[in-house]
Amino acid sequence: MLGIAAIPAQASTMTRLSEERSILTYVKQNTTAARVDTAVATTTIIPGKHRIIGYEISPYNDSCVDGTVELYDSATTAAMSSSTIFYAAEAPTGTNTISSIGRDFAYPKDISNGLAIRQGGYTTVTIFYERYRN
Repeated sequence: MLGIAAIPAQASTMTRLSEERSILTYVKQNTTAARVDTAVATTTIIPGKHRIIGYEISPYNDSCVDGTVELYDSATTAAMSSSTIFYAAEAPTGTNTISSIGRDFAYPKDISNGLAIRQGGYTTVTIFYERYRN
């Protein structure tokens, strides 16, 4: 007879969301044609207390043709670099519009320094995050 033993020790360390299970949002609109860099205040998305769980990028208006978004683990726009980037995407573009796209990360992304965002012209970026430590 074969026996099967369950080992639940690792299951508790791989949780998708915190016990609180509340999803918060941060919205940044770019109302210009140029790409814009934004450092989110560390009092809004707090390193060590919040985790990034996903994003969505959508057109701000009909002039949108640059559906790019980049996310950095950085407290300032000056520190945005190839060593601090943790996600980049581009939404499909068409004549005077982009399609909205989003992504939920498989596991929440811890940030050490802060969150900085680079977004294309005439776009709205929504960051979804959770509080996991008090």
